[in-house]
Amino acid sequence: MTKLEDLKAAHESACADYDAAYAAYDARAATYASAYAAYAAADAAYAAAYDAKLKYQGAKQNDLAYNRIEELKVILDNHKLWLSGEDGGVRANLKYADLSNADLSNAYLKYANLEGADLSNTYLIGANLSGAYLKGANLSGANLYSANLKDANLSDTNLKGAILKGANLKGANMTTGSKGEEIE
Repeated sequence: MTKLEDLKAAHESACADYDAAYAAYDARAATYASAYAAYAAADAAYAAAYDAKLKYQGAKQNDLAYNRIEELKVILDNHKLWLSGEDGGVRANLKYADLSNADLSNAYLKYANLEGADLSNTYLIGANLSGAYLKGANLSGANLYSANLKDANLSDTNLKGAILKGANLKGANMTTGSKGEEIE
């Protein structure tokens, strides 16, 4: 049984305890003291169920985040193979991908398809994005310090608040309203 399944089982058990304790309270115990004890037990069971639910949800989110990172690693590894012309190589297609808040520092995304991708608040420090297709991407708040964006297509991108200090933008296409207010 995985940790995620253990947490789900604990949550379900705590919910069952809550239901049983609440039923005892609702049955109107003979005395005020026993009714209060039943209420306190129901309240404690509810708190335990809620805590188990939060742990289960947190574990589930961590599991999803881990899977997202592992999937991205595979995409980047296959992209490197594609760039070197090796078997099994596939161009990185991250079109409309949600990569917000990710750390892609020093990532090798040369010629990658990142059209419409959400790269807001992403660390792309020293990343190689030369020739990358970033049309319509959201790079607001992204840190592109010393990134290589040579010949990249940045048309219609949102660069508001992006840090481009030391970035190579030679030959980059920034036409058709690239939004770049407050760029460093």
